[in-house]
Amino acid sequence: MAQSDTDIDTCAEIMIADPVTVPATATVEQAIELLLRERFHSVPVIDDGRRFKGLFGIDHVCRLLLPRVVTMEGGLGAVSFASENLDDMRQRFDAIRGKPVAELAEAKVSTVQPSTPLLRGLQLLHRERTLVPVVDPATGR
Repeated sequence: MAQSDTDIDTCAEIMIADPVTVPATATVEQAIELLLRERFHSVPVIDDGRRFKGLFGIDHVCRLLLPRVVTMEGGLGAVSFASENLDDMRQRFDAIRGKPVAELAEAKVSTVQPSTPLLRGLQLLHRERTLVPVVDPATGR
């Protein structure tokens, strides 16, 4: 079968060239505001040179705000004895709200290069169930 002009071969052909990002120096509170405003599950964290530093998302927020025991193996079943309230969650948020988001972003995430075959990128999207950033290995952008 001959290739046509509409064939898509690489991730570069479908990636968002200028995605919404959050600066590494933004606070956790600012990153959460961005997630809520844009209705995103997660957002890339970038440094001043627009180099990719990690992802920050709703999963991070939940891990940061929920009692530690809830996020452990066994989940809610392990916390039937715990007495948590909204004030406890507010205290956890107050402890992290002003921290730079880069400190809490997930740095070890799967990425692809612009030249990565589209099929490989789609496999990662399916497996990871989150963003798969397209990062130029030469520049980190």
